[in-house]
Amino acid sequence: MAAAGRREPRDVVDLLTIHDRILPLGAVMWAAVGKSIGFTPEGLINEVRRLARYTEADFRCVASEPPVNPAAVMTYLRQLLDEAEAFVLRMPTDKVGLLFL
Repeated sequence: MAAAGRREPRDVVDLLTIHDRILPLGAVMWAAVGKSIGFTPEGLINEVRRLARYTEADFRCVASEPPVNPAAVMTYLRQLLDEAEAFVLRMPTDKVGLLFL
C-alpha cells in the first residue's frame, strides 16, 4: 500500500523484493486491498504505475548493495505490474482481499 500512497523509489525496490522472495506481486496486490477500504486490486496497480516515475537520481538515494540499476528496476516493475494485472483480472471479484497461494 505504501507504493500506492507515496512516491518513494525504495517502495518499488521493496515490491520487487517481495515478489522475488515472498509472494508474486499479483497475489500481494489482491490481498493488500483487503486492508484498505475503497481500493480494488486494479486500482492499486494503477496507482503504483502512476506514482512510479523516477529518475536515476531518485534511485541513488536508495541504500542498496549493489546499487540499484534504475533502468532494470523500472523495466522489471512494468513487467510485474502487467503480470499482476493479468492475475487480478482472472480472479473472482467476490474474493477480493483474500490471499490465494
